[in-house]
Amino acid sequence: MQKPLDHTFVFAMIGLMPVVGIWLFKRDWLHDTSVNRRIKTICVSVAAVGVTGCCLFPRHLEFLFFLIPIYQLWLYNAMLRIFQRRYHRNPFFPPRFSMNPAHVPDFTFDFIFGILTTATMMPVLGIIFARLQSRI
Repeated sequence: MQKPLDHTFVFAMIGLMPVVGIWLFKRDWLHDTSVNRRIKTICVSVAAVGVTGCCLFPRHLEFLFFLIPIYQLWLYNAMLRIFQRRYHRNPFFPPRFSMNPAHVPDFTFDFIFGILTTATMMPVLGIIFARLQSRI
């Protein structure tokens, strides 16, 4: 008999994947202001659901995962503004094995965003999962 899908995993995927998924597969949406505004509205709505759920059900820390997309979008927009001020263009995803020195800022942007959205979230996720495991 199969075990049902753990709801914590579903909450984590909803929290972790929206902005990173768009960044990986449809980056031009993040550069378009009208689409970025829609994404921001969706992230704020998801964060509102997370805050509401956390306030109504304080024992269910899974709702804290819904706050992650707003952090990721804020971080991307802040880094994008810094990149645009410095290089006067949008970053793009350069070819993987390109050793062209002109692609270094784009590789650096991608590397820093990847580290700040994944590695800095690991301690937070570890704390949430540890708290969830201690309650079971």
